[in-house]
Amino acid sequence: PVKMYPHKALLDRFKPSKAKRSWNGAVELLRRGVNTAHPVAFFEKENDTTLKQNFYICDYVKADCSVGEMFIHFAKGNQTFHFVNQNYSISAEDTYTQLAQYLQRMHGSGTFFRDLSGGNVLVQLQENQTLHFSLIDTARAHFYTYPLALELRYTDLARICNKLHWEGRERFMHLYLALIGRKVNFD
Repeated sequence: PVKMYPHKALLDRFKPSKAKRSWNGAVELLRRGVNTAHPVAFFEKENDTTLKQNFYICDYVKADCSVGEMFIHFAKGNQTFHFVNQNYSISAEDTYTQLAQYLQRMHGSGTFFRDLSGGNVLVQLQENQTLHFSLIDTARAHFYTYPLALELRYTDLARICNKLHWEGRERFMHLYLALIGRKVNFD
């Protein structure tokens, strides 16, 4: 942590350090088959009253972009996203479909990420032209022994949909909810 707000310092005093929470989150995500950067180590200074002397180290995640970048592009009315280094374009529909499948598997594994912003989901274009997603910033994740309830899924998805235009949100949510046998209703 770079900065610690007073209310956060009070609340976090009784939690494990952010580095340890990041480590635990990454290890549990991998155990559940959810892609994230592989943890390497975490370090904590003993008796650190500032709560800022802790460090988490993980492998570098090779990524072409983040979901947030793609969603901003689609929100501008573009129907495809071009991967410059790969000389390949993917449609908004294919992106929404693959992301919905990834997030449904994550939620189905009992993972409530709690920080599912577009910048925390990295994207790499694979050789077979599919998208490989990896989560970063794993300290806030909570885990359950059963698939997430619909309310927690909505809570997680609200942040990632923030950068999308209304039509994109509707389509993404339709695809996601269809995977769990539900229908979207924005009325």
